[in-house]
Amino acid sequence: SRRKMLKPLMPKFLKKRLRDELQGEAGSVDLRDRCKFFYELGRKLCTLQELDGHDELADFMLDTFTSRFKGMLTNSHVCSNQTRETYSK
Repeated sequence: SRRKMLKPLMPKFLKKRLRDELQGEAGSVDLRDRCKFFYELGRKLCTLQELDGHDELADFMLDTFTSRFKGMLTNSHVCSNQTRETYSK
């Protein structure tokens, strides 16, 4: 795109509706259903300087990943404590 012949557009699955859903409750959205390679594609899109909103996309991807990862850590910690209590009785 050095000659500015093509201008990349934001993919449909990253439109405002999905962003709103993920900002509300990131852990409850099935990303594989929307895009099998959500984070990989998002990471590559963030490197495209010509893409409108690439800076906001980078922040959005980081926030989504952080929120989902925190949820997984919390769930694994709670589950491990419940399992330990069950087997210690």
